[in-house]
This record gives sequence, C-alpha cells and structure tokens, in this order.
Amino acid sequence: MDMRALTDKYRTFKDAIQCRYGTIADSGDGVLTATATRSGSAWKRLLVAPCVLFAELAGDQIKADFKTEDFGAIAKIMRPRARRRLSAEHRAKLVAAGSKYRFSRARHASV
Repeated sequence: MDMRALTDKYRTFKDAIQCRYGTIADSGDGVLTATATRSGSAWKRLLVAPCVLFAELAGDQIKADFKTEDFGAIAKIMRPRARRRLSAEHRAKLVAAGSKYRFSRARHASV
C-alpha cells in the first residue's frame, strides 16, 4: 500500500491525510508519520501502539512513525476522514438547480 492509493480513498490537504485527531503524512521509504495534538486521547494510544517505530513528544503534539503495512491499526486510532463523492444523479441535480444562477457569456453589441 502506498500513499497514492491512500489519498484516493481519504481526504487530503497538502499531501497529508486529514484525520479526526490529526494528520498522517508520508515520510518516505515505506514509513508514514502520524501527528496528533495532546488534547485528546489519541496521543496516548499512539504512544503504546505496538506498531509505532518511533514516537516524539514536541510541545503539544506527538509525532509517531510507523510502516505503511500498519496503516489499518493507526487508522483505527486516528480515524481518517473519507473523501466525499457525488453520484452522477446527485451531481446532475445540483447542476440543474444552480444553472439559472450561473453567469452567462457576455453579449456585447458590436461598436
């Protein structure tokens, strides 16, 4: 599993997967980094997770490195947000509803 396959399924911002309790980003060489704030309980679960290779506390954040094969275990802790998708029918309905509010091409009289 690579980062590109994960970004197709989950919501991303600046090459990081957005999660309920922080972000998951690619560190290279098959290693991902989970970053969480210390306000919730996710950082405690990241510290004791057996698949975490390295954890670092920095201020009010924790950064935990883990292998891409362990993404499922970390995803249960971090709870990544799914990418939103529209069905073709729903998209057509929204386009039809907003069509009368769209700007049309300018019709200038020839001078």
